[in-house]
Amino acid sequence: MPESFNTIECSGISPENKTSISRRSFMGLAAVVAAVAIATSDWHAPSTAFATPSEDKRLEADAVRRRLDEWEALLNQYSNDYYAALAEYDQAITDLDAAAKHYEETVINQDRIQTQLGQRVRYMYKDGQLTFLNVIFGSHTFYDFTANWDFFNLLNRRDADLIAEANRARDNAEQALASLKIKEQIAVQKLAEAEEIRRNAVTIVNSYRAELEKLEDEVRQLIEEERLAEEERLRQEWEALSNQRPSNPGTNVEYQDEIARIIVEAAYSRLGCPYVWAASGPNAFDCSGLTSWCYRQAGLSIPRGGNAQYFDAPMRLAVVDAKPGDILFKPGHVGLYIGGGKFIHAPNPSTVVKITEMAGYGWHGASRWQY
Repeated sequence: MPESFNTIECSGISPENKTSISRRSFMGLAAVVAAVAIATSDWHAPSTAFATPSEDKRLEADAVRRRLDEWEALLNQYSNDYYAALAEYDQAITDLDAAAKHYEETVINQDRIQTQLGQRVRYMYKDGQLTFLNVIFGSHTFYDFTANWDFFNLLNRRDADLIAEANRARDNAEQALASLKIKEQIAVQKLAEAEEIRRNAVTIVNSYRAELEKLEDEVRQLIEEERLAEEERLRQEWEALSNQRPSNPGTNVEYQDEIARIIVEAAYSRLGCPYVWAASGPNAFDCSGLTSWCYRQAGLSIPRGGNAQYFDAPMRLAVVDAKPGDILFKPGHVGLYIGGGKFIHAPNPSTVVKITEMAGYGWHGASRWQY
């Protein structure tokens, strides 16, 4: 029984909506994944898993990327701490300026009170033995002045309360100013420490970024070398198979529109699914895994490997004679023709199942399995 492909979570579209083909968000950091994934057209079903030099280098890059992610998170935290310390420092400066201004106001207020009381002395003692000069010049400070004033009991209770209030205001302002100076010094120290931590984190993050970029360049170079080596291996394999088999099997397979429609609709439903080497669906594919899965939806069982899908087909034909649902072949890759000069395929790990124009793609031939 064919699998149900209408409920699978890929960003497939219907054949009636061919112009809008969306890439899936499953890729995440797609550029990074593309740089470090295996980009060769591995299209045969493997018997065992194996590690390539690019995969080893990719694992090394992944380890660096994890450390980079950790340090970028720390850098974000350290930056928040720095800006919090900066805000605390700014507030300390603001509070210190306000306290200094308030202290100056209390000093001015004391001077004003001293002047007023001095005028009273002048009027009260202008004809007596105690002169204004005895009180004024006998006092070296404002506190001496008020002590002398109390000593001689020259003020009423209201004047005494006014002096006490002025003294308390100045003392409180002086204490507040001293406390805020200490807070300002602490804020300066915390700001310097936060800045140093953040600066060190920036240095480490930049170092990891440079290391990751270098590793990704090496991965891309290894992928290209492996791709060229795989293309050469597949070319030699294809030449060997071509020499062993006739160029045309000589069988005329009847084309069936209904089967072709099911196959093409199945391919459309897989648009946006990721390429995963040796995957046969329903949510991830390599190139021959996609074609074999689409055929299963029409109730047809075809070989899993790309070479066999072409060379073992009951009918092989020229690319120009391909119809929707036929399999397109070239050494190292297969795709599914959907008509209108386009095909659907799973190209490589750097991208997803997608529609591509036929022009310039270099297909060697096509095969038909409808029977």
